[in-house]
Amino acid sequence: MARRPRRNHSNDFKAKVTLAAIKAEKTLADLSAEFDVHQNQIIDLCPYLQQCR
Repeated sequence: MARRPRRNHSNDFKAKVTLAAIKAEKTLADLSAEFDVHQNQIIDLCPYLQQCR
């Protein structure tokens, strides 16, 4: 299986993911599936906004 090339996410995408995480309407597993990123990437984005879980 070929490795997926490294992706650079835009600031708009990061903001969208972070706001979805702050709303806490979905689990991290659901968010990671929806945005096609690993759960750890979502967690890494959150400390910058102080309201995250």
